[in-house]
Amino acid sequence: MNPLAQEIATRMRRFRRVRGWTFAELAEAMGNRSQDGHLVHLEHGRHVPKVQTLLDIANALGVLITDLLPPQLTASAFVTWDRLTAAGMSEERAAAMILWLRALDRGEEDAPGGALP
Repeated sequence: MNPLAQEIATRMRRFRRVRGWTFAELAEAMGNRSQDGHLVHLEHGRHVPKVQTLLDIANALGVLITDLLPPQLTASAFVTWDRLTAAGMSEERAAAMILWLRALDRGEEDAPGGALP
């Protein structure tokens, strides 16, 4: 099984159980009562949910989407070279930005170059 799917499933299950909700109640809170079967598959870690589904689940549970993600999936995990350069950032600045974000993720107080590049 996919480790990311398993981690999301574990976190989702914890929040749902703390609320005391069934799958049907979570689906209803998401505004789509017919989704409870899909939620069962997600909570068993069978696949990684789409971002919109994660957002809907988080909103229904009253948590942040990041509360459903493992800690290693920080903001920098979503920042890629391709995305930065496609957005018009120079290759040099994109490289500096990625190095800076990765250093912050590792808890280094003095990221390369100090302040945000």
